[in-house]
Amino acid sequence: IDPDHPSFLAPEDMPSRIRDYCDETNQMRPGSAGQLIRVVYESLAQKYRVVLEQLVELTGRTVECLHVIGGGSQNALLCHMTADSSGVPVIVGPVEATTLGNVIVQLISLGLIDDVKQAREALAGSLNVVTYYPDENEGWDYGYQFLRDLMDSG
Repeated sequence: IDPDHPSFLAPEDMPSRIRDYCDETNQMRPGSAGQLIRVVYESLAQKYRVVLEQLVELTGRTVECLHVIGGGSQNALLCHMTADSSGVPVIVGPVEATTLGNVIVQLISLGLIDDVKQAREALAGSLNVVTYYPDENEGWDYGYQFLRDLMDSG
């Protein structure tokens, strides 16, 4: 599915919306909760790849890794799927990135540290981060092209 399709903007009864979208796009209809979760996770991982490639195209820069912070970094399966889909390592953590960012800004404003670079250096050894490396899996390319075709068709 295209996670950004207008069908998915309202949060009511998302399983029915996903099934209806699959019907409308002539896809197999997910039945079980596990099938629905797989559709959602694979679709999100593929959409991250689309957006990452759009950023590369816009900036002309290459991407060596993707950082996932905050609550989303707690979903190991989605992070690993994102690495597999995008073909780049996904570095996750810290979960408390928002809080740490707030503390850093306050420490800088109080003059207790000089800048963000110094804060990163101070935090580097104390943060729990995990890296997911992509596995070789050609199935992701098929799913990626399928998503691109869905997006192009409207």
